[in-house]
Parts: sequence; structure tokens; C-alpha cells
Amino acid sequence: MNTRIFFYIILFFGNISINQEKTQNGCLEYYEIANKAYCSYLSKDFDSSIKFYLDAFEVRPQGCNPTPHRNDQYLLAKAFFQKKKYLEGLDFLEDAITNGGLKWEIIAEDSIIKNLPDNYKITKTRFNNLFSIWENKVDQKLKKEVNKMITDDQFYRKKAKFFFESEIDSIKELQKKLDSINAIKLKKIILTQGFPSFSKMGHDKAAGILLHTSRNFRQIIFPYLLKEIDKGNISPAYVGQMLDQELYLRINRQSMGFFLQFDENYNKDYVAFETNDIDSINIKRNRIGAVSLECYSKETGANLPISIKLNLKYNPKN
Repeated sequence: MNTRIFFYIILFFGNISINQEKTQNGCLEYYEIANKAYCSYLSKDFDSSIKFYLDAFEVRPQGCNPTPHRNDQYLLAKAFFQKKKYLEGLDFLEDAITNGGLKWEIIAEDSIIKNLPDNYKITKTRFNNLFSIWENKVDQKLKKEVNKMITDDQFYRKKAKFFFESEIDSIKELQKKLDSINAIKLKKIILTQGFPSFSKMGHDKAAGILLHTSRNFRQIIFPYLLKEIDKGNISPAYVGQMLDQELYLRINRQSMGFFLQFDENYNKDYVAFETNDIDSINIKRNRIGAVSLECYSKETGANLPISIKLNLKYNPKN
């Protein structure tokens, strides 16, 4: 029987508190180890990345692929290739295709893979055979329904620039009606099938619908999203963005560091934090399965706030 660990999360939707349930061998347990592997990879510490990834895959349930933007099998494969362990790397590269939806365009443009010895390269024919396994897992009915919702989510938003200023308010109201319908549909899908994930649909665009839902909807749905993170159906970063968006709209502060801003030279910086204590920020990030703030900065190229950078020693292994 699975051991269950409960920890307490304070949400920033008023004074709501939730007992988050973290299951043994759930995706949250996997992320806790895999995030160290990912951050080690970003630091080019390939030995540590391999070690952490192998440990993580020991506890990884099928389906912890919430986004195509971070394919851990692919990164582990490349870490092996960097250490000239080609056979091990090839096994995980093929797994990155069949269970992670890795696209041919990414493989074809990757300098590490292009420079592999010829007998370890994947041909286009071999790729097509592997990718068909991934495509056969896609729930086509769900994908069709969610794709219609995504179209509705952007229907008037994309057209807004073509309307006169006097028409904008009425256009916003029309979009709000579509957003309300989408929220009802999304809630039903989450409660009956789980969040419409990358593994189920072959893309992760459904997460964008969340950012256009009402505050009341988020209060209702957030406990379910925490469970969906543990099931691998939604990226921790998307849920973190939703939380930080709500907090920023209320008090012009964020809690976990998912909101970035750009200056005139396109340098990335974080919008203001609720606290400058990086340990408390990282505890919140860890609870939802997200990488540390330091690692996120390496990933995005964003500059940490000066108040946080002072006396900070970055170590992705910690």
C-alpha cells in the first residue's frame, strides 16, 4: 500500500489552505530527484545529471511528461552522449521519442546528436516508427474537444487589434462568455479524465486556458491541479504561474518567481517578490514540483534580484 505524505500549502487566494497529498512513486517524488538532474545538466555537470536521472527513473511512474519543453529522457540521453556512453544514450533517446513525444526537428538540429558516430544515429525511418508509438497514445476525441476550446480561448483576443477602441469593451465581454464556457468544460474534463495533458493530447496548450479563468474558478479547481501535478498531467510551472499571476494582480508581488519582465535591451528580470528569502521561495517551488529559483534563472537567463543574489552560492545538487 502506498505511503502517503501530507504537507501544508498556504494559497494566496484569500486565506485558503490545502493539504497537498504527495504519493509514493508519484510524479512529485520523481520531480524532487529529476529536478536536481535537470539543474546539473544545465550546469554541464553530466556525471551528476546521469546519477540523479537514473535515481529519478527508478521511482518515475509512466506519464510524468507534462510539457514538451523539458524532455528528461532526451536530456539523460545527451548526458550519456557527452560521456561517450553511446549505447545507454541511444536507449533513452528512443524512449524520449516513444514516451516523450520528441520531435524530429529537435533531433535533426541538435549538435550533440548530429556529431554522434554514424552507427548510433537514428534514421528518419527509425524515428517515424518510434514516433508512431507516441502518436497512437493520443486521445483523439479529447484532443479535438480541447483544440476547439483553445481556438475559443483566442477567438476575440486575436481579433481585438482589428476593432475600433469604442468596440473593445463589447469584444471583451464576448470573450469573457467564451472563457466562462471553457472553464465549465475544463472543470468537467479535469474531474472525469484528469487535466488534458501533453501525454494525452500530444501538446500542452490546454494549460493556457487556465490563465484566462476567473478567480472563483481557480479557487475551486486548484486542489485538483495539485493532484494533477502528482499524476504528471500538468507542469508545476503552469500552476506556479497561475498562483503568481493571482498574487501579482492583487498586490503587485509574486511568491515563487514565475513572472519575468524585460528591459529595453531585452534583459530578463523578476518582478517584485513577496519576500527576499530564497529558502522560503524554494520551499514553495519544491512543494509543487518546480525547480529551484537559482536553477530557473539558469534555465531562463533571468537575473536574480540583487537582494537575493547577495551571499548566494549556487549548487544544483542541494
